[in-house]
Amino acid sequence: FFFFNDTATTEIYTEQIVGSVRCVQETVAAKQGNINCLKVLIKHRADHHLKSEVNGLQETPLDVAVRWNHIATVEYLLINLVWGKQEIKSAKNLCKNPQIKALLKSYKTQ
Repeated sequence: FFFFNDTATTEIYTEQIVGSVRCVQETVAAKQGNINCLKVLIKHRADHHLKSEVNGLQETPLDVAVRWNHIATVEYLLINLVWGKQEIKSAKNLCKNPQIKALLKSYKTQ
């Protein structure tokens, strides 16, 4: 637990901690292909641009879903969230599945 002297600092750190927890939850959901969990996290505005780090590798939930070959999860993430050019490029570099590669190629970045 963290103790702070003023409310503003407490709110900032609480927001960062909650954001980090949501990032971890979103990454685990993507790894497991758990679309229902992702729906809840997205509904509660989890930041899908935050990256988790494992063994020095930083990944978005999209990267994780791609790496674990969860086609339906990748499709859900592409349809329901806005991804940047670099995020799509990163996912493409991890991709070994031709179906997922086709989904990533067809995605139009904003």
